[in-house]
Amino acid sequence: MTEPVYIGPFLLGDLLGVGGMGEVWAGSHAPRNLPVAIKVITGKDARDPAWAARFREEVRAGASLRHPGIVVVFDYGEIDAAAERASEGRFLQGSPYLAMECLTGGTLAEWPDRVGWRRTREVLLSLLDALAHAHARDVLHRDIKPSNVVIAGAGDTSTGIKLTDFGIAQRMELRSDEGSTEELSGTIRYMSPEQLRGSWREYGPWTDL
Repeated sequence: MTEPVYIGPFLLGDLLGVGGMGEVWAGSHAPRNLPVAIKVITGKDARDPAWAARFREEVRAGASLRHPGIVVVFDYGEIDAAAERASEGRFLQGSPYLAMECLTGGTLAEWPDRVGWRRTREVLLSLLDALAHAHARDVLHRDIKPSNVVIAGAGDTSTGIKLTDFGIAQRMELRSDEGSTEELSGTIRYMSPEQLRGSWREYGPWTDL
């Protein structure tokens, strides 16, 4: 990309990571001098109107949460034509994005394999407290895993660890022997039994726990 790319009011910076649903970029809100992380949804369903509508509802729910153990969502919207041109087609007009608090300490997925019990207990209690806040407001995460737990760095405005990606679980299909398909939400290795069955009517706080 040879020219500055603005996504909504945010100036795009460096690429931070790539996942199954999209890309995460560093960015900034220039008037407020606010560093942000911008997630741009680039998966195959990004421009599907029905999927985009559901994405907006889920992000709106996550954005309503205010807890020290949950990443703050600042803004969300859709890529416009100017951003598509400036990105040389990397981002497609109409694809969803969200801007959130930027934490620079990595994720729990990058922690060493062995962590002492005292630190493990602190992390678990922090995560359980954040989930209790979300569940009391009828918001499920559906994709609890180490890479969705981010850590504040030394220069960040926040401290500790935080859950991110509320309501933005990866989509996949499970094909039965009869050839029918059911939509699943989550990551196979960390799914609850009801998620693996595709039994969304059975979802509740226990699904995250």
